[in-house]
Amino acid sequence: DLLDLTRVWTHQMKVPIAALDLMAQTNNLTQSDVQHQLLELDNYLNILLSYLRLQNTSTDFRFETFDVADVTRDIIKKYANQFIMKNLSVRIEGSWRLTSDRKWLTVALEQIINNAVKYTKTGGVTIKFDESITIADTGIGILPEDLPRLFEHGFTGYNGRHHQKSTGLGLYLTKEILDKLELTVTMTSQVEQGTEVQIKKN
Repeated sequence: DLLDLTRVWTHQMKVPIAALDLMAQTNNLTQSDVQHQLLELDNYLNILLSYLRLQNTSTDFRFETFDVADVTRDIIKKYANQFIMKNLSVRIEGSWRLTSDRKWLTVALEQIINNAVKYTKTGGVTIKFDESITIADTGIGILPEDLPRLFEHGFTGYNGRHHQKSTGLGLYLTKEILDKLELTVTMTSQVEQGTEVQIKKN
């Protein structure tokens, strides 16, 4: 598993590096492009490190009570440039005070929000809180036959293979984290209409 993960991760890390190199050679390097590729590198690195930490049975979870909406706003700020570049709207409604591990929940939510931005060309992302969190996008959607397997290790699905270079690890990592935090994640989607992800207590 670790060897396979390293192979996939190494390949994925080369993609944004190659993109930056090409843009530099063609004098087509903008600040937005650099920020986008650096964000991709940061995301791939976080996936690998989080995956490795999660495999350690001594991983400590530090529980505290906080507003999940605050965590979400921090993630949105991190991806603000991507929303602007793609002219996507973002709306956050309500709040949800939850006792959980803030750091690990942030890792899980970031993967979902990253996917929402990555697979949405027009429209935007709406995030609602009501004793749960629902993240809905107006993206390209997911094929019905892919939905049951999205949280499997290494599964990328049609859109991950054909629209973006997916590692197949982000959602797997998300599910692993949420399971350990005793939270349930469900996903519904319609092709060319969008995807909705809901997270709530078990």
